[in-house]
Amino acid sequence: MNEMNKTGKSSEEQDLLVRDLKESLADIIQDTSEVIKELIETIDVTIKDEENRVETTAIINEILSDFKSSIKSVENKILSENRTSNFSKEEE
Repeated sequence: MNEMNKTGKSSEEQDLLVRDLKESLADIIQDTSEVIKELIETIDVTIKDEENRVETTAIINEILSDFKSSIKSVENKILSENRTSNFSKEEE
């Protein structure tokens, strides 16, 4: 019984850590999105050549998209590992 309590508590703590990590990742994405939005606004104001402005904005948007994709991939990996870990503990 005591071992079960340790496992349950450990699983709960792990779930809390995963939830905190997900919230942190969401905050990072939001903060980064805001920085990039401000960067795009600055580019729109400072770069006078239309072609350069459009190309630069497209590159920055692609970087943001890649960043979000990378973060989502990390999040999915962490969640997958957490589920696998919880499943293994339940089998014990």
